[in-house]
Amino acid sequence: MSDLIKELEDEIKQEKIYSFIINNASRFLLAIGVSLLLVALFLWFESREHRKNEMLGDKFIKAIDHIESNKIVEANLILDEIIEAKHKTLSDLALYYKNSHLNNFTNEVIEKLKNSKFQLIAELSSIHDANSDHTYEILKLKDLEIKALNDIAFNRIKEASAKLNELKNKEIIPNSIVHRVEAYNKVLEIKNYENSKKK
Repeated sequence: MSDLIKELEDEIKQEKIYSFIINNASRFLLAIGVSLLLVALFLWFESREHRKNEMLGDKFIKAIDHIESNKIVEANLILDEIIEAKHKTLSDLALYYKNSHLNNFTNEVIEKLKNSKFQLIAELSSIHDANSDHTYEILKLKDLEIKALNDIAFNRIKEASAKLNELKNKEIIPNSIVHRVEAYNKVLEIKNYENSKKK
């Protein structure tokens, strides 16, 4: 008798579960649909941001190539595009490059770059003073540091190493740059090791 009661209770429970599922099927499907849509939107946004970063990075490399080839007008057009894109770091870097190569820093530009999320650009801007010979020397060191960073980023190991050695051998060099040069050299060691493994 107790077995029969238990079977009946189990059947009643199953029926309640089935009826709950049937009654709420549309809600479940809606919740699943919304979840999938949110995931799809997130992945699309991430992919879009990644493509945008790659595109801006490629443009920045092209601008640097134009500057090195003394095609300043072409370089400035590309740098303006990057500045207008309002990227969290590349736009500030483009603004710095544009003004440093034109020697056209205004107080407005300096104040903007002092608040940059890119620490190196913020440092460069905070010490900018065209009337100070010592500061000008530090600016040249920091400019060399940025060029070394570009070489590291684009896997130009020999060029980066040469620039870092040049920095290291300077008589007057701020401690902040010394510490960063040590860190960059460690990065170069890792990159050299990775490149040797690929061969």
